[in-house]
Amino acid sequence: LAQDVRDRFSAIESAAASEASTRASADSSMQSQISALSTTKCEVYCGFYTGDGTENRTISLSKTPRAVLVMTNGAKMYMSNSNATYGGLDVTDSPVIYQYDDQQAVKIVPNGFQVTVGGSYDCLLTNVSGTIYHYIALV
Repeated sequence: LAQDVRDRFSAIESAAASEASTRASADSSMQSQISALSTTKCEVYCGFYTGDGTENRTISLSKTPRAVLVMTNGAKMYMSNSNATYGGLDVTDSPVIYQYDDQQAVKIVPNGFQVTVGGSYDCLLTNVSGTIYHYIALV
């Protein structure tokens, strides 16, 4: 009888050790997933500005955005009849351009984004004087 009790306790002890190992592995996996998710979160900044006609104007934010969407308060981003860019979606290292890389309508800069008026053929219109622009920035 004593051997049976010892065998039973050994089996229970082995099962408990196995469960503890499985739980520790699951906890470690969950912690890794939490860490990965916390590095991919972002904050959303919504706002507006009134164009002042400055050729290159920086709209300041407290952090450097990963993406910025700009459009007029009339929901314009592009006008095909005038071939002009009024806004668009800029993501890191991919500014909103009009035809060529050197014609940047919206560009992410440290702690904000830059908007432009002018360019070749006056096609960059993201800071036209008196025009209201809405933006969403993901930082």
